[in-house]
Amino acid sequence: MNSVKIHIVQLDTEWEKPAKNLVRLSGILEKQHPSNGVIVLPEMFTTGFTERPKGFAEMMGGETVEWMIHAAHKYRSYVMGSIIIQESGQLLNRMIFASPAGELRHYDKHHLFRLGSESAGYSPGTHRPVFNANGVKIMPQICYDLRFPIWARNDMNYDVMINVANWPAVRNPVWEILLKARAIENQCFVVGANRVGTDGKGIAYIGNSLIIDPKGEIILQAADTEGIYTGVINLDEMYEFRKNFPVLNDRDDFTFKI
Repeated sequence: MNSVKIHIVQLDTEWEKPAKNLVRLSGILEKQHPSNGVIVLPEMFTTGFTERPKGFAEMMGGETVEWMIHAAHKYRSYVMGSIIIQESGQLLNRMIFASPAGELRHYDKHHLFRLGSESAGYSPGTHRPVFNANGVKIMPQICYDLRFPIWARNDMNYDVMINVANWPAVRNPVWEILLKARAIENQCFVVGANRVGTDGKGIAYIGNSLIIDPKGEIILQAADTEGIYTGVINLDEMYEFRKNFPVLNDRDDFTFKI
């Protein structure tokens, strides 16, 4: 079976405490020992969704990226999640993608959450990469990106869309609906990795991380507690579904203006 394990880490992120969050994550991983798959961490997993990026931005050679490289090697898995990066005078909400061999790729969040003042402190990304995890093609997205279907359009170039988020409990029904919609319209698996707990602004998060199949069916749904939730996606079933119901052949063409 052509399959891959997805390990979603729901973290009760301590507000603006990167060192403590890395220690917390190390303990969770050591206890549950996910391996041989893709480990998915939430958005801004070292700080929470902060509007003060200058005080917490790291360089690409910083402690958190090195921690991700080490974790990818130790657990023989690809590790992905977003942190605050400073590069070329810009502050970025960047998803890091670390391979077991120590290779790095990244995606900078394109749609910045204006209502949360993200667009005032961060710069938007301008590229839409596809990551390769041992032959599995992954479209990375970060939280608010989920609301924009054109940005997620599958041009038959990816298998799994992975969205890492700090998605508030008050908008949880929207979270589920949009994840299912992106899966159905793109005939792909969709993974949504969300945090739990309450952040420094008093915003509550209930997790509800999900893995959705290409038909919009839930194959994994996490509870509202911290921990690792693992699901297996079967790519052969997806390829067979696309073959028997080839709606993507009638997709529209789009040109991005960035």
